[in-house]
Amino acid sequence: MINGYTFSKLSTYSKTWLCSNRFSYKCEAKIKMDELERVTESHLNHNHSPPQYYVSPDGKYVKIRCEFKIIDSPKGGRLIMINGYTFSKLSTYSKSWICSNRFSYKCEAKIKMQGLERVIESHLDHNHPPPKYYVTQEGKYVNTFMRTTYKYVKLW
Repeated sequence: MINGYTFSKLSTYSKTWLCSNRFSYKCEAKIKMDELERVTESHLNHNHSPPQYYVSPDGKYVKIRCEFKIIDSPKGGRLIMINGYTFSKLSTYSKSWICSNRFSYKCEAKIKMQGLERVIESHLDHNHPPPKYYVTQEGKYVNTFMRTTYKYVKLW
């Protein structure tokens, strides 16, 4: 771990270590190490935030998983909400969920779920503000955009 970022070895005998998030974020950060595991070369420009870890009582680093809520979508499906942002399922059998505003903002944020139990992979960098929701007395989340009522006025 360097500056909060983790790296994985390219292969068993390689001296090159690549950012552990190279697939999720297409991150090109890497380091090279000598036989004594000293850094000899480094390219540490990451295009994402560092993952968050905590140290368990037995001294192991454990990645902090995302907390999320499952809410009903305005169209009758389900959405995953993380930090106020919503994600919709890519397809029926897919584990991937994309930002609900992907097409409006060309947002690349996405997550991968194990069932509806836990987030197993995440890219949470959005390029827009979160949608606005309010919570009803029954505990349902309603998008304020969908709540707007329009008054039609006859012009003739």
